[in-house]
Amino acid sequence: MYIYPMGLSIILPTINESGNIELIITQIQTHFGSKLHQIIVVDDNSKDDTCLLVKKMSDSDPRIHLIQRVNPDGLTGAIRDGFIFSDSEYIAWMDCDGSMPVQDLKEMWNVMIRDKYLVVVGSRFVQGGMTKGKLHKHNSIFEVYKNLKLSEDSFAAVLLSKLMNILLKLILNCKVRDLTSGFIILQKKIITHHDFKGNYGEYFPILMKTLENRGVQIKEIGYINLPRYSGESKTGTSLIKILKRGFPYLVLSFRFKIKRGSI
Repeated sequence: MYIYPMGLSIILPTINESGNIELIITQIQTHFGSKLHQIIVVDDNSKDDTCLLVKKMSDSDPRIHLIQRVNPDGLTGAIRDGFIFSDSEYIAWMDCDGSMPVQDLKEMWNVMIRDKYLVVVGSRFVQGGMTKGKLHKHNSIFEVYKNLKLSEDSFAAVLLSKLMNILLKLILNCKVRDLTSGFIILQKKIITHHDFKGNYGEYFPILMKTLENRGVQIKEIGYINLPRYSGESKTGTSLIKILKRGFPYLVLSFRFKIKRGSI
């Protein structure tokens, strides 16, 4: 397969993102211009107008591609299928709800090309990074809660993500600070589709530790994780749903560590 020199493919997994997808794609087109080779929208049975809007935009920009999965198997599978479809030298993936700013992805790209990194991760837990609801460095926990209540995001999910990162770092002994990021740009040749393990976001800490084990230097760039533009979080809004989403992260990480004889 021909690899487009210095080109970038951006993967956007979607489920019912009609309120966000046009804006995100437009922002990507604006920020990346001719450096953009592909926008790959991988949709898992949206019941709204997400696919219709993407098809309409692709009529005027052939770089936009839509993959409609008939039998979706979760977020990890959507990213994996977008990875397989892509034919650029570099690939990125991100949420398309506005929580991961496109201008920060552009900065990640600039750092990667300028400093010749193979992997750059958007991180909430390094200098310059902040979690959802914490729109200012000195926001109290009550202000964070208030900011999230004004959006469609979950306060419990934000707290769980922070706790999950602490536990995952203990289990995997990984240098990456944000092990539940899911906001990344990398050189395609350093991974394969077999590196995507799990169903939801639990693939990410395993991918980070796998790359670390291969001797790949991972650069983290701080970004402010914003409340979503519209729609409901796929992580869930009830504590039960959030815990159900989070448990596989720990299970898969323990299995990964045991398989490699670390414990």
